[in-house]
Amino acid sequence: MKVAILGFGVVGSGVAEVITQNADHIKENSNVELKVTKILDIRDFPDSEFAPLMTKSFEDILTDGSIDIVCETMGGVNPAFDFVSSCLKAGKHVVSSNKELVATRGFELLQLARENNVNFLFEASVGGGIPIIRPLSRCLAGNNVNEVAGILNGTSNFILTKMIVDGMSFADALKLAQEKGYAETLLGRRRYLPELTSPKYMIRQFGERVAMNMPIQGTAADIIKLAMIRVNEELKKGNYKSKLILQVHDELLIDTHKSEQEKVTELLTECMQNAFELAVPLKVDVHAAESWYECK
Repeated sequence: MKVAILGFGVVGSGVAEVITQNADHIKENSNVELKVTKILDIRDFPDSEFAPLMTKSFEDILTDGSIDIVCETMGGVNPAFDFVSSCLKAGKHVVSSNKELVATRGFELLQLARENNVNFLFEASVGGGIPIIRPLSRCLAGNNVNEVAGILNGTSNFILTKMIVDGMSFADALKLAQEKGYAETLLGRRRYLPELTSPKYMIRQFGERVAMNMPIQGTAADIIKLAMIRVNEELKKGNYKSKLILQVHDELLIDTHKSEQEKVTELLTECMQNAFELAVPLKVDVHAAESWYECK
């Protein structure tokens, strides 16, 4: 099957590389041979191995009857919606990583796909590519799913707060972040964003993603750091033999004497659950074993 890619940024170039480098592996596992034949982008990439496949005309892809699948990685609603809808009407399957497109025009595109007997797939746009759409639609097909809840991976006390509390649009909130030049965690730690004013499109796009993602992720890092400091202080204060030896993401690893295991478990739980006050409770899971591997 022949594949075209719309957009040759970080995601688009990654798709081209994965399909090309893993072609044999994909064929072995799916019995389908994929080959990238055209890539749409307004920019030139003379040093890229995919330079011969580049085109600046969407019509080159739309009118090419040999192209079976189109991967849309452009981002934004326009012209992505027009391109995707045209591809679906032309009988081409479309796979999109475009969150904004799926959120705003997804229902229309799904309807278009049904009417033209093709697929509009968007797993790549959900949860950083975490497989959730297919398990919901296939593995849980016999269940009545009434609600899906989770943590919104977006800016917390700056852009998101401006949108929810102050009623700002995303564009206005982003503009304000650009003017201020930073985004914040809930604890007030700032990440300055010179990328937002870069003359280069890809660098500005990176800055926007950081502005959206950094505060939640940064707040999580702040909280685990507070918990780590408090746990270490409490272990020293209580003259425990147990020692804090490692922090990995949101996990703390304690070298614990068996005689202290129960008390250290209580200490860890108390320190981590109360490291920072949030509107939702922090939940802590504590496991003990002979090694970290066995704890997992």
